[in-house]
Amino acid sequence: MAVLATETASFAAPSLRRLWSDARLETCAAPPMALGAGVLLYFQSPWAAPPLLMMALMAAALAARWAGARYLWRTILRWAVAALAWAALGYGAAGWRTWDVAGPVMPDTDRAWTVEGWAAKLDPGARPAVTIAVTRIAGLSPEETPARVRVRVSGEAPMLGEGLRVRAGLGPPPGPSAPGDYDFSRQAYFDRLGGTGFSYGAAQPADIPGGGFTRAVAHLRGAIGARIRGHVPDHRGGILVALVTGDRSGVAPADTDALRASGLAHVLAISGLHMMLVGGGVLAFASLVLAAIGPLARSYDIRKPAALCALAAATGYLMISGAPVSAQRAWVMLSVMLIALIFDRRALTLRNVAVAAVIVLLLAPESLFEAGFQMSFAATAGLIAAYEALRARRLMAARERSLWAGGLRFFGSLSMTSLVAGAATGGFAAYHFNRMATYGMAGNLAAMPVFTLWVMPTAAIGVALMPIGLEGPALKLSAMGLGVVLRAGEIVAGQAGALTPTASAPPLALGIYSLGFVLICAGRAAVRAGGLAAMGLAGAIWMTAPHPLLWISDSAVVAGTADGAIYATDRRRSRYGVDRFAQRQGLGDEAPVRAFRDIAECDGAGCVGWLNGVRVAAPQTRAAVVEDCAAADVDLIAFREPVSARLRRTCGAVLLDGGVLGGRGAATVSRDGQGELVLRHADATAWRPPYADRQFAGR
Repeated sequence: MAVLATETASFAAPSLRRLWSDARLETCAAPPMALGAGVLLYFQSPWAAPPLLMMALMAAALAARWAGARYLWRTILRWAVAALAWAALGYGAAGWRTWDVAGPVMPDTDRAWTVEGWAAKLDPGARPAVTIAVTRIAGLSPEETPARVRVRVSGEAPMLGEGLRVRAGLGPPPGPSAPGDYDFSRQAYFDRLGGTGFSYGAAQPADIPGGGFTRAVAHLRGAIGARIRGHVPDHRGGILVALVTGDRSGVAPADTDALRASGLAHVLAISGLHMMLVGGGVLAFASLVLAAIGPLARSYDIRKPAALCALAAATGYLMISGAPVSAQRAWVMLSVMLIALIFDRRALTLRNVAVAAVIVLLLAPESLFEAGFQMSFAATAGLIAAYEALRARRLMAARERSLWAGGLRFFGSLSMTSLVAGAATGGFAAYHFNRMATYGMAGNLAAMPVFTLWVMPTAAIGVALMPIGLEGPALKLSAMGLGVVLRAGEIVAGQAGALTPTASAPPLALGIYSLGFVLICAGRAAVRAGGLAAMGLAGAIWMTAPHPLLWISDSAVVAGTADGAIYATDRRRSRYGVDRFAQRQGLGDEAPVRAFRDIAECDGAGCVGWLNGVRVAAPQTRAAVVEDCAAADVDLIAFREPVSARLRRTCGAVLLDGGVLGGRGAATVSRDGQGELVLRHADATAWRPPYADRQFAGR
């Protein structure tokens, strides 16, 4: 019996070890996952701790992590202590960041304000949006003045760094347009953006002092953009300016639509692709130059000074691009990889991606909720995991070197990159943007070689030649390549079904999907199977999630779907909200929008009709509100003006007036299992700054 047990154990031990090896998760994945869990916990918690307590929590977390690594053996207890320490560090970092950026917000009034400052950022639109670094707002004390406001101006946008004075109607940054939709007010809070609005007339130039180094960089960006437009005055010049300086105010809407439908919209946002092209190009060029110096190449490792040159170039690009959040993330990732190369470590590893994610989450914890953070790290992790798997199976071994074989390998690698990056980011893009580029891989295969080998290198050369005034030929050559990219995008976008709309999903689906993606990238065979199962579960939750019957804006505009179209009581009062409702319902941007009166009974006092099984009344007068409340078959009444609390209580239908909608935001309407109407307001999902006492106190 003992002999049989011994033989069985000796036979089973290798199998158990193999099973344990297949069920492992790369240890580098644990810190960012636990850190992200702590950040998520903070933003979901209604309680805000004092900043000193947050600092103490972070110090305790670091101490616990050090003690666990030093005094605990490799046991579950050690991993549990490490995970809790990282989660506590994320919670504390999020709390400290939230306290640190708190600042004044514009009061919610209807009055106009005179704003003075300088243009710090430009955004595209029929009326360009100018983010103004504020120096003074007439009528507000310095303690009540926000650091920044964003104003949509009439006429031409000012140059970056230019001083201006504008008369504008301003209010607090708006929250989500519907429950669960993108919450602009949260991002505005962390950008220190204290107000948004529209100008009354064009912005006037003004002599505004101050701004320091930040404004000097903005002036430089504006000057570079002006030089580019001088050599390329057509629509391609606007895109070149966006690629170099991050200013997308000159990008034509038609070009944006074509790039979006062909899966090439990522080229407009300065992120990992652009940073890698600049840093990688300088790394390769510096390596070639140093390798040509024989004594130097034989005596030293030329990769290290080349990596320093690449790091300096990437830092300069970060500055002239305006340092948007996406570029900051890309710079951190590239810096980690270049520093690893300097210290004789492999540059492209999942460990370096994890280190970059930890740095970004500690410096800007709010990035966890941004599409750019999720998609950039997903693409990088997916590509590294895929190429590691190919390398492990010796599918990327060196082959016979020839021009033909090199070309095949290049396009094969490009195809593989497009396929993996598209698959890695597709789910996140569908969740955040409610659409997928059906032929995105074809668009990237057609355009990215030109963009990578032609557009970006010549644009970089043009910028480098600007100090001596010889940038013209390089910029014009870059514009020619950009024309090829745009033409490829237009051809792909012109195909039937180029954009596939997707309905919105609950946040739980995104969380499970993200967990599954991490398990696939950082796990072994058994863990990857679990990751696939998790992603399948997320897809099932997504597909079976119920969708609201109606949407009501904060100005009492009602919208619902019928026969693949959107019916709205008054689209003009809430065009953005109606369009977002169509996108979140999975109807896409091309869904026809029709007037509710086409299917309702209307008179001078308003309209009453059926929409998705709900009898809706849209009265125009208070007398009509009273009349509709008395009708027992009216389920929902939407009225723009506030009514008395007594009428709201005694109304025979659900009454949503200006008082309710103005205080609680837009709402969606569904029915429960008993057929009763269920209302969900936007304020239920909006993020609330915990430090309200600092919103009107100068920092």
